[in-house]
Amino acid sequence: LTNEHAASTVLSETQIYYPKSWDVDMKTIRRLEKGDYQAVIMDDTSFIREPDLTAFAMKQFNKGASVVIVGLEGIFDLSTLNRQFKVNWKCAGYSSRSIELNYLGKQILGDAFPSDHHYVKAHFIVGGGELFTEYMCPGDYEDEEDYPDGPPPPTPGSPVIMSLGESKSVSYFGFSNPLDVSYGAIMLKLCYAKAPQHSPAHSSSIAETNKSAVRSNNQQNPLGTEQKKSLTSKMLWILFLILLFYISFDLFLRKKEVSGDNSVSEL
Repeated sequence: LTNEHAASTVLSETQIYYPKSWDVDMKTIRRLEKGDYQAVIMDDTSFIREPDLTAFAMKQFNKGASVVIVGLEGIFDLSTLNRQFKVNWKCAGYSSRSIELNYLGKQILGDAFPSDHHYVKAHFIVGGGELFTEYMCPGDYEDEEDYPDGPPPPTPGSPVIMSLGESKSVSYFGFSNPLDVSYGAIMLKLCYAKAPQHSPAHSSSIAETNKSAVRSNNQQNPLGTEQKKSLTSKMLWILFLILLFYISFDLFLRKKEVSGDNSVSEL
């Protein structure tokens, strides 16, 4: 829809100039506007700099299409996206780290992304709806002197973030370097993602995810699970001992009363 984009200019941390290219193919846009689409995939440069393309994407979104914004230039200021889609996303940084799917990510992307962790370079976004989390290798934090409290929390941010609507979704795709998996497979999953209540199968899978999340947490933290079991066992023993003491004390008092009554009768 455009032949080229003018480069953005960073004036300060809060002032970024996004020049309009004036090179939008309006004839093609008018033709495309007549159709109905499952999703619109657009780069961040087009969405933020080109009002005509923004209007086209929002028109389709309001008609029920999902929207996927691809971090082509990696514009750090996401205020346009936040304003248009009523989200609160922020760029946490452009960096490299090992990541893996979180529970929401497994439900949305499924087998479109490998189940094991991968080292990637990407734009990491925070704000709710993250599909990935940083992978923390247990072997790196076994030294109790260096890590007395265990592994540190994962660094915030995800290369892919999503806001699910009633029958559509809006996503940000922040991978910047090639992966050993297809971008297309991930995009396809994002295009068809929607809120659970409008997808019975998806709803049941989300419910199963919540259950599996608890099971997975228990598997990933067996020490914490054992501590909980131990605490429960101790509480039961304490209750048992209190009950036993109460019964014994009651029997002692009754025996004492009987003994006193016998002494009175003898007199």
